[in-house]
Amino acid sequence: MLLLAACTTDRSGQPMDGPRRADAPPIPLSPDGGAKDARDRMDGRGAATDGSRRPDAPPARPDGGPRHDGAPGSVDGGATDRYLLRGRVVTPTQVLAPGEVLVVGKSLQCVATSCASDPMAQGATSIDTGGVIFPGLVDAHNHTQYNYIPTWHSPGAVLYMNRNQWADVQTYKDWTASVNANEATYVCEQVKYGEIRALIGGTTTIQGTFNSNRVCFRTLVHNAEYGNELGPDKMRTNIGGIGSVNAMDAANIAAMMMSGAINAYVLHLAEGIDETSRREFDQLVQKGMLQRATVIIHGTALGAAEFAQMAAAGAKLVWSPLSNLVLYGRTTDIPAALAAGIPVSLAPDWTLSGSPSLLHELRVARDTSRQWPQPLSARQLVEMVTLTPARALALDTVIGSLEPGKLADVLVVTDRGQDAYQTLVDSRLEDVRLVMIAGDLRYGDPSLMRASPRTMCEAMSMCGVMKSICVPDPSTSATDHLGETLADIVNAVSSFYPTPLRFDVCGD
Repeated sequence: MLLLAACTTDRSGQPMDGPRRADAPPIPLSPDGGAKDARDRMDGRGAATDGSRRPDAPPARPDGGPRHDGAPGSVDGGATDRYLLRGRVVTPTQVLAPGEVLVVGKSLQCVATSCASDPMAQGATSIDTGGVIFPGLVDAHNHTQYNYIPTWHSPGAVLYMNRNQWADVQTYKDWTASVNANEATYVCEQVKYGEIRALIGGTTTIQGTFNSNRVCFRTLVHNAEYGNELGPDKMRTNIGGIGSVNAMDAANIAAMMMSGAINAYVLHLAEGIDETSRREFDQLVQKGMLQRATVIIHGTALGAAEFAQMAAAGAKLVWSPLSNLVLYGRTTDIPAALAAGIPVSLAPDWTLSGSPSLLHELRVARDTSRQWPQPLSARQLVEMVTLTPARALALDTVIGSLEPGKLADVLVVTDRGQDAYQTLVDSRLEDVRLVMIAGDLRYGDPSLMRASPRTMCEAMSMCGVMKSICVPDPSTSATDHLGETLADIVNAVSSFYPTPLRFDVCGD
């Protein structure tokens, strides 16, 4: 049994997500009104919600104190290929209170206030979740393979103008050297470590997996690039930037986007705050690659003129606020992007400068938007991690919302009686009660996970709350690594990187 019992906080309650030099100065005030350190943006919850509070609701959880309250969950055993989940259900276009979700095999069979009339509900394993039921979260961009590495702290807490500057710093190169140095032997474990990090935070689909369709890391969460249960692979990813695309390749990619052979072209663009970064957008346009299938990661240097062109083309935007604030001192002009009508998804980017989970990034976005004249509503934020990224990645026919016929990707978090959308935005790792991927119970409270037919499950402590995680799948060969347990993966990564970033990064 693997116990990850200690929360990574110091005596003051601040997160310790990586070694920090004692003499490191704080990050300066950001131009958009942020705190002296971008990570201070996660403090505080505030009282505003975008929905009414139930009369019998318990008081909101105080800042900083890990609690796992709300109604206890329970399981009534039945068929192992059918589950009837009960709780408040967010589809996310409406809230069913109370509601039920019937899962049959890998798919959602019924989403309603009651599924009793569905014949498949008879004899199903019944799970009273004691929580709020959401679609599994969709991470529209991450560098999964890097997410065992703690936060990189720029020497002197320097801020940069564009991505090329920090990428050329020697301390950054040294900090990330273990990835390539150990990739040949341990790429499966590197990626699976990152997938587990995503899973415990409620993510069921992630974009940005290592650029090889390896069997070993396509089981824990859906890899958006590789199709499989998500459908045919029509996605392409470019993290090298628009400058890496020559004229011939640009013409081919543009033609494939026009024909529908590529329905999501995801690329890093305009990550920075200078004209060098902004000009990347001009190159994109000149190469004919600004189209409906275009999904721009960051776009930090873009303004109203560029957003107008994006909107006219039907392009999409992926926002990673914490990484932008840490590296550049300010983030993308999301109010301007939304005003132009651009769909905006939220994603952590990676652990080196971004959040350790999508749940954490939700709180960053919440607190960042409180600096704006019109803060984002809780419902807007929830849609940025569910249906909006599913649409951006052209996967919304199978994931992104709780609808009959879609994959049974489900997240349940503790219900404390708040507005349902606000509940997810304020949730932390210890609040995740259940994660189901394609009808498979993978992670959650032990009292609920006993509904899983899996036998190879391990205990882990998540910020003081015990959880159960089921990692291994039946191995089909000696080299596919599918039989690895959580302990196996942690031990493999620790063999070449002795102090990987812990899974339980607690607090704000």
